[in-house]
Amino acid sequence: MLADKNATANIDGLNQKFLFRENHDGRTSIEYVGDVSLEGLGNRILTDINVDGLCERIYQGTDSTDPLPMPFGDYCSYLADHYWDDDKIVMPIHKDCGNCEYRATQEDEQAGRTSGFKECWSSQLDWTDQDFEKPSIFDIWDFRRKPNMIEQGIFHYNELKPFHIGPDAEDISPPLIRQGRQWLQVTRTRDNDPLPFVDIDGLKEEMSHWVFPLHMIDFETSTLAIPFYKGMKPYETVAFQFSHHTIQEDGTITHFGEFINVERGFFPNFEFVRKLRNELTQDHGSVFRYASHENTVLNHILAQLQDSEERDKQELIDFIKIITHLKDDKGKIVRKGERDMIDLLDVVKKHYWHPSMGGSNSLKVVLPAILNSSTHIQKKYSKPIYGMNSNIRSHNYNDGWIWIQRDDNGEVTNPYKLLPPIFDDLDQETVEEFHTEDQIADGGAAMTAYGMIQFAEMSKGERDSIIKGLLNYCELDTLAMVLFIDYISHEIKTT
Repeated sequence: MLADKNATANIDGLNQKFLFRENHDGRTSIEYVGDVSLEGLGNRILTDINVDGLCERIYQGTDSTDPLPMPFGDYCSYLADHYWDDDKIVMPIHKDCGNCEYRATQEDEQAGRTSGFKECWSSQLDWTDQDFEKPSIFDIWDFRRKPNMIEQGIFHYNELKPFHIGPDAEDISPPLIRQGRQWLQVTRTRDNDPLPFVDIDGLKEEMSHWVFPLHMIDFETSTLAIPFYKGMKPYETVAFQFSHHTIQEDGTITHFGEFINVERGFFPNFEFVRKLRNELTQDHGSVFRYASHENTVLNHILAQLQDSEERDKQELIDFIKIITHLKDDKGKIVRKGERDMIDLLDVVKKHYWHPSMGGSNSLKVVLPAILNSSTHIQKKYSKPIYGMNSNIRSHNYNDGWIWIQRDDNGEVTNPYKLLPPIFDDLDQETVEEFHTEDQIADGGAAMTAYGMIQFAEMSKGERDSIIKGLLNYCELDTLAMVLFIDYISHEIKTT
């Protein structure tokens, strides 16, 4: 049984008929609410798929290009026997090892957990702890030749040549192209070069097209299987929260606005766009996002509006078209708004890299990099920045809040680690491991929290705590964009 993405719910509050409840023993159960008969559930949103053919292929061992060496039943017994005897099945190193899920962080190992990846590679390649600590091909950003390197037995930076990266690897002239950025990462890390790559001319050119006031926006969304609202399909996007910071030409920074829907069963998308429109149409300043998520979400809501009966739907559709673009199936832009959002992730990829970022361009990695390398940012944000006597305003942080705090080694603490976890029993980083970069990676905790608010039974105190956590994290997401712009603006002025 699978959710049918083409099916449409014809009743409101379908998702509220199934609530999660944690029992006294910590186990989760489902509580049915109201009429859950076939008539009470309305249109069927599940569909049954006949998998007899696939099952038969599995039994016959013909479901894979690499068939099993024995019948399916015997193979199950083979696996069970090894598991029962705690007898490891040795697999040779192969091209898919880069995607091994049996890894452990340094913190995991300190807590007594083991890394299957380490055990495997230690036994087959005689690797020591030092080998695992060396920068490797697994750390390179967007490295699509990783499987080829594994098959050739090339693993560490000191073994790589430019042609391993690609024909354009040595082109590290700004603006950076993908292979040039990869080779820059390899060479600067290999040479222990601590300096960041900052393309001043490229950044200056980018900023010459920006119009003040600058608007930084970040969305949190959910894609749940059970529709929230009549007329919705399974896994349709629900936009439940945004944060909005502005930077004036004189440097004034304001957490201009925010939106969050915590009402159960309420479909927030159209009200979400109304509030965003009200905030962004007060001027003609440039609008910024980080990665493609916000553009994708707004185009999805545009399609929902076209099928709706909202009285102001054309106004909302026109607004969305102004700040977004649309691509066809081949990736060609077929519609581009006059205030199409500027992607700061694209700016980072082309013009900025810091050794501490490694192979990640996530905003949560870029932020600590600039905090640790910029004396300007450190000086400005190492004291309370909010309050009546400051040119920075916040919705969720008190006047005494300080963003620059240092750990025992003197390093600036990642600001996201200064905030308490949204959930008492699940930290932010753990939740976000379930999502991928450049899509909704940084919204993992928010998506989970929103699902809990919608579905789980909890006390008012627990609910209020989760809402406060959502507001804090989302505001920090747009403040991080502010800090990056503050950083590059200062670099341009002083270089």
